[in-house]
Amino acid sequence: MTGGIETTKDVPLIVDRAGYAITLDDLDFLGLTVDQAADMKRGALPLGMSAAVYQEFVESLRGALHDEGATDADVRIQGSSVKFFSGHHKAMPWDRDEIEDEYLKANSSTTPLSAYSLNSILENLTGHWPDNSNRPEARPFDALYRVGLHGEASDYDVQISSHILVDKVRDQIRRRGVKPTDLRVNKPTYNFVKKEYSSQLAYLAQWAAKACELAGRPVTVAVFDGGGPPDVREEFGELSSHFRNDDDWIIVSPRDGS
Repeated sequence: MTGGIETTKDVPLIVDRAGYAITLDDLDFLGLTVDQAADMKRGALPLGMSAAVYQEFVESLRGALHDEGATDADVRIQGSSVKFFSGHHKAMPWDRDEIEDEYLKANSSTTPLSAYSLNSILENLTGHWPDNSNRPEARPFDALYRVGLHGEASDYDVQISSHILVDKVRDQIRRRGVKPTDLRVNKPTYNFVKKEYSSQLAYLAQWAAKACELAGRPVTVAVFDGGGPPDVREEFGELSSHFRNDDDWIIVSPRDGS
């Protein structure tokens, strides 16, 4: 159950894929307010942003896209900042093995957590959600940061689709005397431009660095061709970030002249 703006008391009805509904205690635990959750639910503000920060975030992005010449850009924010919960591929870790595996993955580390750290994280999680029959299955925004498992707060996942930007990347590769084949340019599965190439889009890279400072949390940028991410539901089920025009958080669109 995911739709609507119905509320239970003052808390917007926001549920994960298993039907877990957020509570006022959850918002307090995550450092969020009812108003922030409501603003996200109605599509006004991503979690963690004030109105002033969001306006500058979007306007400065438009400026960077203009400077790149990307008049065809379609930009969407994905992830927990606009959905409250992460996608199907990011389940909440609830036992010691899952916590350690997530720590090693998130920190690209080969050094396991100490027993003390494991216990502390597990106590933080189960202390807030003691009932194992009534816990979120998906990760709430900032939850793993709040319990000490992640070293950084949840990011803003910015998805930019533009034939013009991809053509610029291909031209850069070609000028180095290398063939810009699809396999060389794009990351398998999701088909976004490999970060080592998209990071060479100078105006966009400068925007991303400034946006991190502005927002006070990571900003992740993925560049796709103008058709957006491929629909890979047949292969990977819900693990697909293809365009969903009735559900996506769209901040720049060539179709409305923005």
